[in-house]
Amino acid sequence: MRESIQAAIAAQLATGHGRAWGDIGEDLRWEYLADADALIAQGLTPFWEEPEIPRWVSPALEAEVFEFDRGMAWFMEFLDARHPGWERTGVLPASHIEEADPQEWDAWVSVAVTVSEVARRLWSQRMTATSGVPDTVMGSRAPLAAVAGSAPAEVRGGGVSARVSAAAGATLAHRHGRRWMDLPSDLRAAYLRDVESLTAAGLTVLSG
Repeated sequence: MRESIQAAIAAQLATGHGRAWGDIGEDLRWEYLADADALIAQGLTPFWEEPEIPRWVSPALEAEVFEFDRGMAWFMEFLDARHPGWERTGVLPASHIEEADPQEWDAWVSVAVTVSEVARRLWSQRMTATSGVPDTVMGSRAPLAAVAGSAPAEVRGGGVSARVSAAAGATLAHRHGRRWMDLPSDLRAAYLRDVESLTAAGLTVLSG
């Protein structure tokens, strides 16, 4: 099933760019298939397999966790700057990332999509073990679509689809070496058009 969804996503992305799947070269096909694979891995398509943290952590996974830790340090500084004095409430802003405003969500997904869910889960597990406190950063739990949809109904409104679309757009942008929150509006809109095309074709979790 994964392979068929991957192929369908890749072909739809190509079609959205005015290219016929049967007419493009192998190198370009590989690029579209890699885009599709990235969306699948982040849990943003109809196909999803629950990943497990391996007993033996490979150097590549350790590198992912390290990079995610650096990203989270930046993200927390970003939230601290936007929420001065949050210590008075005792509620870390990141613990409600599913209710964050669009700018904070964009910042979060810019970090989250740089690593696999396994890396995010391993980071969360280690943070809990180190601090003795369960990780409350909603974004460390995937798939990203589930995080976007976990806000209370009175908060969600129509925002879930926009957040999932942003996560998918950020995933595609990262695949091409770009950070979502830094993109100019025209380039961001182009990625979102790709996501809308996939959704209309029934190839994202927003479909149906």
